Amino acid sequence: DTRVGRASMGNWDCPSGGGPCDMVPGMAISSTPKGFGFYYKYSTPGVDTASAYVNLMAAGVGVSGGWAALLPTSTWTFQSMTMFTPGTPPDSAFISFESGRWMSAVNNSTLLVDDVKFHYCNEVANIDGPTSVCINSSGVIFSINNEFANGYSWSTTTGTINGSSTMQSVMIDNIAPNGKITVIKNYADGCPPMTFNLPITVTAASTANAGISQTICSADSLVSVSGSVTGATGGNWTTSGTGTFM
Repeated sequence: DTRVGRASMGNWDCPSGGGPCDMVPGMAISSTPKGFGFYYKYSTPGVDTASAYVNLMAAGVGVSGGWAALLPTSTWTFQSMTMFTPGTPPDSAFISFESGRWMSAVNNSTLLVDDVKFHYCNEVANIDGPTSVCINSSGVIFSINNEFANGYSWSTTTGTINGSSTMQSVMIDNIAPNGKITVIKNYADGCPPMTFNLPITVTAASTANAGISQTICSADSLVSVSGSVTGATGGNWTTSGTGTFM
């Protein structure tokens, strides 16, 4: 169907004169992944659905795989599918993305795909959030990506959790001396949970002192003031009265 745009890692080998087409793998793999995932954006001027398909192969024969329908979204959205463990370990993979439904696709549907990956239970992820926080701060947000996830469990050795500790992000109040933020991430494809940590450096709150109080005459043309700040690299002088700073 010429209305369907297709991008693939691998290709279809179709004999002349018709007949079944064979999938020619496009990516070598050395072991069986637990999951397959990617980020995508999808827009369509009508009612249409994009799709993703992956087939794990051994010696040219399919042994496992998956398919997913991709609904319209204007933001980068992570989509994953579980790869069931085959009896024969795969040696390669065929991956295909299509921008519309075969035989009923809508012209000018656009599918963008990024960061295609297999999941081998060895994710390296970072907790997003500040690593240096003022003491007693509240409402500080930390989060982790949702790739292949089906659950989260947050904890902390600094401050207290405000609200749920089982969402993709967490809010920490009453930040105390140095500690860390921890999340245990559970996976939907059968990989064991993994623990991720973020050390937090807590700094003292800054203070400012404008100096001793003074009583001056209105005719004085110059008044010296001397102040100090702690926990900061500097400060700015302001006044609610008259006069200018020199």
